[in-house]
Formats: sequence, structure tokens, C-alpha cells
Amino acid sequence: MDYNELFSREYTPAHATVPESAESVLKLMGARNGHFDIEKFKATGAAAACAEMMENTIVNVDEHSPESIAFWAKRGMVKEIHGEDKPMDWAGYLATHEMEAEFDPNNTFPQNLVKKWSSFVPVSAFDPANKDRKYPLVFVLHGAGNTIYAIDSWGFVTSAAAREWIVIAPSLECDVVIEEILKEAKELYPVDESRVYVAGFSYGSRNTNFLAAGHPEWFAAAAPCGGFIKNPYNGMYPMGFKRPAGPAEPWYACIPNEEFKHEMPIMSVIGNRDGFPFPVYDSPELDSMADALSWWGAKNRTAVPSKEEIVALKEQSQSFAERALGLPLAAGCGKVETDRGTDFAIGDFKDENGVVRMKVVCEDNHPHWPTPHLSEIVFDFFDQFARNPETGESIVRK
Repeated sequence: MDYNELFSREYTPAHATVPESAESVLKLMGARNGHFDIEKFKATGAAAACAEMMENTIVNVDEHSPESIAFWAKRGMVKEIHGEDKPMDWAGYLATHEMEAEFDPNNTFPQNLVKKWSSFVPVSAFDPANKDRKYPLVFVLHGAGNTIYAIDSWGFVTSAAAREWIVIAPSLECDVVIEEILKEAKELYPVDESRVYVAGFSYGSRNTNFLAAGHPEWFAAAAPCGGFIKNPYNGMYPMGFKRPAGPAEPWYACIPNEEFKHEMPIMSVIGNRDGFPFPVYDSPELDSMADALSWWGAKNRTAVPSKEEIVALKEQSQSFAERALGLPLAAGCGKVETDRGTDFAIGDFKDENGVVRMKVVCEDNHPHWPTPHLSEIVFDFFDQFARNPETGESIVRK
């Protein structure tokens, strides 16, 4: 199908339970930054690549449909949907976490009411010949207001299929539910417990930060995308479940685990037309970005630039990657990749042993939307790390 036709359609997974808020794909893409060049997006091939990635969810609006399930079966993945009959006990969650906020079930998206999750498991995992094989698992967290069906169209499952990894897409992203799902997934599927990862986009990016900081023992690496990495103490406590306009998303409390002394590798991929994140030295979020780099840099024993060094770069000679990112980079730690019509400026930050434990990536002329290459970069980063389930030690695989 022609991408112009696809992009003119409503993208229901973004707000599938509030049909009147469904908008066309291109309108959603350009909503956060008026400088998004749609014509360049179409001309470079980036639009066609994104359309191919999203076609299944746009054409097959029912995630339970045989067509949607068959789509993944043809790509070697068994898709299953779990937990639709398991209600979330919000009163218990709030009490346990000592929150004063109230949860109003009449002022929220229906997907926040049940412990629903989708799994995508390589078909080879069901072959008796592979009974001793273990598979890496990636949690992928959805954006605000999204149903988990949106994740079918974000590229992560496609990248997982190519590598034969498991993907889990949870509707609720709080730690108690993630822990419950992880336990159940280990009972159902042959999970490699040393290689469990977490990634998210937009609102899922925020929760990726909190989960990675609060429960680093669960994950070998993390990738908050569609939003810069954050100091997990920044905005940690809930702002309340009732918001002035529209249905509310829960704000989860997940206190950073300061007792956990091992590294937590982390990376972020954001479009430079996703709000105004880049260059960092000109971003309105400069203070919080520098604060986040500092916090995660300390966690990973990784050298990162200070706010003063970031600001000073603006008046200095810069490499192409430094200019795109607005971050000073050590020699050999900046590069640019071009994939399907989009340039990706990549900044690496190494620990004292030369291991890249932090990475920041800027997608040129890309809005608040994943690209096919986003998940590929994330999975390449994940593939470098494992975690000893017994000791918690961060293991460098490659």
C-alpha cells in the first residue's frame, strides 16, 4: 500500500479506546515540532520505511484478528495476549507505595485497569529440539494513552524476530506488575535470565528510566527512547492520577536502588524534531539533560560532560556528530550512520575500561515516532551486555 494512503488513515493504537481522539499518522508525527519537514521525510525514503513498519496495525485494527496474529507468524513469531481478565488493584498499589494520590477509574484509559500484556516468542522456542535453548527477553513500554498494540508497529518485534529474541509489551508499566509478568514469562517461555532488557518510547521512556534505576537487578541494559534519559529522582513521585484535561495515565513510584553497586548500561534515541532536544547546548531541557547524564554517568562509572562543558562546546570547533547532538565527545566516540533515508548521529560514552556503557543518538528530521533503525540500534547495544542473575554483576558480552 502506498505510504501516502497509509499516513492519511487514523492511527487507532495511539488512542484506540478513545476513538474520537484518533488522528492521522502524519498529524500525530508533526504535533510536537513545527520544524518537522514532512516533504523531506517523504523524499528520503524514511516515510516509506516507517509505513512498512506500521502497516499491520493500521490495516488490521483488531490486535486479536487472525490477520494480525498471522502477520507475526509469517515472521517467525508466536504472538499471544495475556491478562485481559486480571484487574489491577490500584488501591492496594497506592497503599503499598504510601502514595496520597487517588486513582479514579472513571478518568483513565481502560488499558490501565487490567494487567494485560502481549508476548512475541520465536517459533523455534516451541520446537522440542531446542528444549535447552534460552532466549533474551526485551520489555517494550508503550507511550501515554497508547494501547500495547502500538508496540506491534514500532519495529522492536521485527528486530527481535530477526535475532530470535522474546518481546513482552505490558499494558501497565509499574514495577509490581512488571515483576509479576517477568515471573510468569519465565514459567511459560525459555527465558535467558541473564539477558532481560527494558526499552520504552515517550511515556514508556520515562518508565524505562525509573525501572532501570529502581530494579537494576532485573535488567542487563535499558533504552529510554523518544525522551532523553532522566535523573530518576526528577519527577519520581506521582503528580496524581487526576489531570485537568482528558483521561489520566498513572505515574508510578519507583525509588532508585542506591544499594545496587553494579553498572546499568543505558542509551537513548530521539528525533531532533521530537520537541527540541538537540543540540543539547541549545535545548530548553539543558539543565535536566546534564543532570541525567551526571546521574547515569556515576552509575556506570562513565565519563560524561558537565553542563559547563556542554555549553562551552557551542563556541568550539565541532565534529558533525557533536554539532548534531550538542554534546562534547571524546576522540573516536562520535559517528553518523544513514539508514533508510535518515541520518543517525551517535555519541558514545565509555567507562574506565573503554566499554561504551552510555549512548545518545539523534535522528535527523524525525518527530515523536520510532523508526525501524531505532530498534536495531537499541538491540545492538543490548546485545553487548548481560547480568549475572546471582551476583548482579554487569557482564560485557562483546
